[in-house]
Amino acid sequence: MSNHQSGAPWNRQASAGLATAFPFGTSCRRRPKLDAGIGGSGVLPKIIEISQKDTASAVPALRELWPNYDAVEMTRLIDMELRPNGYRLAGIRPEPDGPAACVLGYRLQHSLWLGKSFYIVDMVTLPAFRGRGYASRILDWAKDEAERLGCRALHLDSGVGPDRGDAHRVYMANRYQIACHHFVRKLG
Repeated sequence: MSNHQSGAPWNRQASAGLATAFPFGTSCRRRPKLDAGIGGSGVLPKIIEISQKDTASAVPALRELWPNYDAVEMTRLIDMELRPNGYRLAGIRPEPDGPAACVLGYRLQHSLWLGKSFYIVDMVTLPAFRGRGYASRILDWAKDEAERLGCRALHLDSGVGPDRGDAHRVYMANRYQIACHHFVRKLG
């Protein structure tokens, strides 16, 4: 008999395990590699808004999430379909003329559930730049930006599977909680 059928809360054991594994106030973050900064200067690269003229700089990272798109098609979809509907990009570019090492795609949303919120649509770090703390830095930036914009919450969806564990650890280490299930019914 499952916990749910016995009348016990369905998530009691899972919640206890999660609290033990990731108690708030402690860190489950892996110690990031020290970033030598831009050109080895020790100056960490800034988080910048990636404008429409620079969309192509975000595409190599975004293709890690969405490899079924070629670079030209992805750039076109972002600029012609997503941006007109409120999608924005921010990123960390270690080299001014290079690709963004870490990218965050987001938009503002309004709902009865959360009110005005900051929705992270896409977040990814190029494999060569993982482990440097970029994901946590860009999530901190997102929190600050959401507060500046008067949002009541930040939220994101993340795929499930064995290859998503590292991303989920980053979210949990940055105080994100699993708040709901997201269901999809594909059409056509």
